[in-house]
Amino acid sequence: MRQFFKRFGGRDGGMPERQSPRHMTGQGSGFFISADGYIVTNNHVVDHATTVTVTTDQGKELGAKVIGTDPRRILRC
Repeated sequence: MRQFFKRFGGRDGGMPERQSPRHMTGQGSGFFISADGYIVTNNHVVDHATTVTVTTDQGKELGAKVIGTDPRRILRC
């Protein structure tokens, strides 16, 4: 175990220290459904998000607010 911790981040081959929460970034696709800015995307794209930024095809970044989610998996074949 000492070799494992030495290789993967433990100090002096010991247990690694507890890390602070990490900043995570996710990506996904979506589309505008109205002229006033409503967007539809997959639930996993915004699941547990605290901030959301939308980047358009033209590269413009827009701040966004999650107003609703639906975690159900809906399939139709």
